[in-house]
Amino acid sequence: MLVAITGCGKSDDRPSGAFVCEEVQYPLTKGILARITSPPAQTYRYDLTVYSGFVNAPLSGVYTFVGKGCLVSFSNIICEHSDGLSTGKYTFDPTEKTPGTFSIGEVLIDWDIDTQTGQHLFIKEGSISLIANAKTYAVVFSLTCEDGRVIYGSFKGELSYEHS
Repeated sequence: MLVAITGCGKSDDRPSGAFVCEEVQYPLTKGILARITSPPAQTYRYDLTVYSGFVNAPLSGVYTFVGKGCLVSFSNIICEHSDGLSTGKYTFDPTEKTPGTFSIGEVLIDWDIDTQTGQHLFIKEGSISLIANAKTYAVVFSLTCEDGRVIYGSFKGELSYEHS
């Protein structure tokens, strides 16, 4: 006998996601989108971070993490819109500064901010696909780290928005 239980309540609106590294799944429960600056040529630069475990303790308007947790961060995402990232694919390129690229990617696994221990991985290639709907984003990513490990995952939910 097969039993399925589904729900449509408000709890289904909670952010959710996970990433996988070496066949181990790590949850992603929160996300931050920060507009950093406006580079030349009418483009805008954003950082997108999805995480779990850490506490976001903003310091002078800038997000700062405390505690222990996991995160996937995409920095210097170039976009043509000032009000958030647009739906589309963004490809890792450490030298490119054109819309549709990001130049820094990091993954922290079981990272302790105080002791600086855990796994800290840097991205060498990959992409993220976004579907944007106001403050709610669906993010799917597939990445390769400098040490050859493959990271893939997704996140769906509302992102807190920061503007520095």
